[in-house]
Amino acid sequence: MNDARNRQKFFLSAPTPLLGILMIACLVRIITAMVMGTMHSDFYWEYGEIAKNILAGRGYSLYYISNNELAFRFNSSVTPFPSALMAPGYVGFLLPFLMIRNVQVCNGFIIVIQTVLSLLTIYLIYKFTAKYFSERAALIACVMAGILPDFAYTVVSFTPTALYHLGMIAVMILLYATMETTPRTRTIQLSVLFVLLSYLRGEFILFVILFLLFQIFSRQWKQAGMVLIVSVSLLSPWTIRNYYALGHFVPLSTGFGLNFYRGNNPEEIGSWGNDDIKREILTLPQDRSFEVHLDHLYRQHAFNFILSHPWQELSNIPVKLFHLWVFSPLQERSNWYLFQLASGCFFVLSMTGLITTFSWQRHKYLYLLLFYSTVIALLFFTLPRHQTMMKIVLLPLAGAGLEYLWNVMRQKRKTP
Repeated sequence: MNDARNRQKFFLSAPTPLLGILMIACLVRIITAMVMGTMHSDFYWEYGEIAKNILAGRGYSLYYISNNELAFRFNSSVTPFPSALMAPGYVGFLLPFLMIRNVQVCNGFIIVIQTVLSLLTIYLIYKFTAKYFSERAALIACVMAGILPDFAYTVVSFTPTALYHLGMIAVMILLYATMETTPRTRTIQLSVLFVLLSYLRGEFILFVILFLLFQIFSRQWKQAGMVLIVSVSLLSPWTIRNYYALGHFVPLSTGFGLNFYRGNNPEEIGSWGNDDIKREILTLPQDRSFEVHLDHLYRQHAFNFILSHPWQELSNIPVKLFHLWVFSPLQERSNWYLFQLASGCFFVLSMTGLITTFSWQRHKYLYLLLFYSTVIALLFFTLPRHQTMMKIVLLPLAGAGLEYLWNVMRQKRKTP
């Protein structure tokens, strides 16, 4: 009874300044939607193309060969290959909206829903940071989440970022709660969230594995077992579908090879492949297992590069770390000076907060999430949205870092 009352108090109480921050954040997102001009675009990355194929009766499919090139944009005159490239979560999110024929109305609904999710995320950031750091750090973190360009951009980005942010902060709340008490229902809730995030971003399964190993080494056998059982049970329908659709065992995604190659190749970080690879793709068997063949092709080229160019691979490590922790130049918007300045300041504040609030016992799960994000960046590569996905975990630290610097400045002013 007391636990339920505490949860109600945790979620419902909010200070007056937070309401003002939420209003400003909403205004910033409205302006972003007006400036970015995404209202007229009917391109929703691979997620949208898969959703369009589903609505056209072609099932969960994406790639096809057209004019001696690999293509994925929706084409009513071709039959694409079965796909497991993108995890199905955001595809399912887009499906009902894409039934609306008017593109502007469709995009308007998506942006409104993602804005609501973004504001809910800011609210949960406040609740989490106020409880585990401080009230002032919480308000600072919410201001950052409300006005920083990369967070505002999530509502007009037709990717899982807005949903992923909400899921990540919810996971952090539950992870910290398990350090206080570990009732069975809370562990089940955490497991379900793990699965939902894995359905949004397939690589999140790595964090689930790290969490299981962490719990096993901590001798939390029951919790580890329950998370494993629930996760496998809820992910198995997608794995079974992949086996029957593609003819191979594909646990979550066929995207490992492509992303692995884009992070480890002779051209540059983020490259989609040279002309030789593009020609080699055209020789792959064009059957239901096409994406599996494509995945193996990219994996082979990536491993060959790593084995034949170990020093270049090592020299890429600091570059990848910079792309993740400071800013990634792999998209045009990263070249905006405002974006770079904000990213640099955010990094400094985050590191300040990380150092000044360090406590393994209190924040071990936050560190585990940061470690997971770093491993993913080193293994693959980092786009700005990938960096933004990690930044949601850094917000409480950045808020605490700015609070610490403010207190230091106040102390110096008081000192004669």
